[in-house]
Order: sequence, then structure tokens, then C-alpha cells
Amino acid sequence: MTCRERLIRVFRCQDIDRMPVRIWGVDPLFPVRKDWKLLYQLTEEYELEIIRSWHPHPEELPDLPYRQITLEKVDEDKNIKEIITTIYTPRGPLT
Repeated sequence: MTCRERLIRVFRCQDIDRMPVRIWGVDPLFPVRKDWKLLYQLTEEYELEIIRSWHPHPEELPDLPYRQITLEKVDEDKNIKEIITTIYTPRGPLT
């Protein structure tokens, strides 16, 4: 399964051969840092996902309605704000 096929299947909530893995900023074709050489090699060796401003075409998106709920919890004493988003998918909720 190619990176693109894997990502399209994830968008469609279909079975995949493995979880898509992407190391942010690592692209063997456009190396930015010399000290990341090992990361570039591992990305190629294990065929990790590389996303170069790619997004699915409209026909590749799932045609499934979903519901999303966002809750905000504020703890004034600790000065913390927690935002919890749950997306209800055909295979169950993602939080």
C-alpha cells in the first residue's frame, strides 16, 4: 500500500496495512538539516508517510456524515483551559 493509498483509506475509515506515520519536517527529497540524516534514511527505509502540502481530492473524501462535539473545561485555580474534541465516526468516537 502506498502512502497516498494508506492516507485515503484512513480518510474513508477503511482498513489499512499499518498506521500512517509521519515525522514532521522530515523529507528525504528536501533535506533541511544535516544532523537529521538518520531520520531521512529511516523515512525512506520504512516508507514512512511524507506529506508535501498534499490533501485529498473531493472524490477521495468519505461521504459519511459525522458529528463533532467540543467541550472546554477551565480550572481558574490552576489557570488551565482544557479543550476536548470528540468526533463520532462509523467505527466509534475519536477524542
